This record gives sequence, C-alpha cells and structure tokens, in this order.
Amino acid sequence: MVEDHAVAHCDEKGGILRVVGIAFDVTSRRQAEEALQLSGLRFQTALQAVSDLVWTNSPSGEMEGLQPMWGAFTGQSYDDYQGYGWSKAIHPEDAQPTIGAWKQAVAERRLFVFEHRVRRRDGFGASARFAPFR
Repeated sequence: MVEDHAVAHCDEKGGILRVVGIAFDVTSRRQAEEALQLSGLRFQTALQAVSDLVWTNSPSGEMEGLQPMWGAFTGQSYDDYQGYGWSKAIHPEDAQPTIGAWKQAVAERRLFVFEHRVRRRDGFGASARFAPFR
C-alpha cells in the first residue's frame, strides 16, 4: 500500500512547471494498525468474559476512560470514578494506602498487588485483592 503526496509548482499564469511528489510504502504501518485494532477488540472481549473486576489506570493512579466493570460493581458513573473519584468507593481507611501502594508499584516497575475493601453498588462492602495487568 502506498501513500502519495505531491505539490505542483506553477508559473505566474498558473501553468504547471513541474510536480514534485513523494510516495511512502505504508504497508507495514497499516498492518500494525490493523493488528492493534484486533488486539484491542480481543482485549475488550476478554474483559467482558471475566467475572472479576478489570480496570485501567494512569501511572499516577487516576482512572482514565470508560471502566464498565468498575461502574457495574460500585455503581459509580463515568464522571464519578474519573481521576481519583474511584477512591470514594474504597473504604476510607484503605483509600490512601491503596493510592500509595499503586504509586510505589509504578515507581518500582513491579506488579501491583493490594487488598482493600470496596463498596458494592448495593452499599455492602467486599474485600478485594487486586493484581491487575502489568
């Protein structure tokens, strides 16, 4: 697959003097984009198939993007759990230690494994041991 770009150079009357063009072979880029899209679809399918909570956070510990499993479990809306809003569903005694443990795991580039209490959407608590993807 080739992507072309060209610019026409004209004289004062608008006549074309020359055309300068360049062509890029974008085959490998397109294949990589298709593979990435397929990988994303597989990941979303896997997320929907598991009964555990799966979510994604930024390195600083802030939730970013749509987190359907988290929302379904906690009852938090998208706006509720953005940034550190997710920590409002964590038991108050566990919220700051959870954030601290996340930041330490990221700084040390190690797997985050931490157990804390999470409030379910029905108001009852649940103990959770999280070991998300690296």
